[in-house]
Amino acid sequence: MAEWYKGGKGIRTLVLGGTRFVGLRLVRRLAELGHDMTILNRGRTQVQLPDGIKRLYADRRDANAMREALLGKPFDVVFDMTGYQAVNLQPLVPLFKGKVRHFIFCSTAAVYAPSETAPVREDYPYGPRMATGPAAYGAEKVQCEEFLLQTYREQGFPVTIIRPTLVYGPENWMDEREGSYFTRLLQGRKILVPGNGATLIHMGHVDDVADAFIAAVGKQNTFGQAYNVTGPEAITINGYIDLIASVVGVKAHKVYLEPGVMKTLKKPVFPFNWQRSSVVSIQKAKDHFGFWPKYDIQSGMKHTYEWWQKYHGVERIEFVPGRLGFDVDFAYEDELIKRYGEGQ
Repeated sequence: MAEWYKGGKGIRTLVLGGTRFVGLRLVRRLAELGHDMTILNRGRTQVQLPDGIKRLYADRRDANAMREALLGKPFDVVFDMTGYQAVNLQPLVPLFKGKVRHFIFCSTAAVYAPSETAPVREDYPYGPRMATGPAAYGAEKVQCEEFLLQTYREQGFPVTIIRPTLVYGPENWMDEREGSYFTRLLQGRKILVPGNGATLIHMGHVDDVADAFIAAVGKQNTFGQAYNVTGPEAITINGYIDLIASVVGVKAHKVYLEPGVMKTLKKPVFPFNWQRSSVVSIQKAKDHFGFWPKYDIQSGMKHTYEWWQKYHGVERIEFVPGRLGFDVDFAYEDELIKRYGEGQ
């Protein structure tokens, strides 16, 4: 660990974002460690933050507003949790270059091209740099990574890139994910399964992801590097549904939809990629800065459900059409279950 970073006490830290899910769990953990905390965002999300956190307000799509908010303010570490387009990263470099000791960027494992082998390591080729629809998220993160890594090579900008896979856990605002399955199972609904349910998905608990960001702080060997961060194992779709059913305390009754049927659906019925398994290696993060997740998928989902029952529950779940490109529609699911569920 670099000499200047000794556990976080008094470290001047800026989090871009910090009010939702991974960013929020990160902020709380940093506060516990004694960081001198500032967060910057638009101020639209109302959330209970730890005492003593300073707040700055700006829309990062407005370069002038970002400069006004940040100019002359000293930080040791910056965690960028809301960088989605390279054009909104570019104004930050002159503000932070030579002034911050470490800039840690939240990317995604969606930057990778489709792979025929597993696990995928960090040197695997990028996917498309331009895309539309749901694929645009990964493509734009590719552009962000390329810009930051070029800035490191040419200017020595001290950037580290963290690539989470699918993230689950307490305070997940994306109710379309595990929250929708808690709800289906508690309501006794049958569960639609794409294909044969054997596709592997690789998920990481939100607190493990937050801890990985912190574990990288001050490690100069991580500058100019990217790291996969997720849970210790992948799980099949069948296993995912059965696991959630087990923590809820019920049995899952599944209705399988053949691939040909899946292609004809008017609406999606599964929130993750079901056509191709996705498994990444986290060995590099372990080797370079000692990260290893504390939650396996079973303990992590149990922890998630306990939080969900206490703070969320069926009565507070909200499926917002068009927000994520995956709209939960129980009436439509009922039609499919009636059509394809007989005899299963």
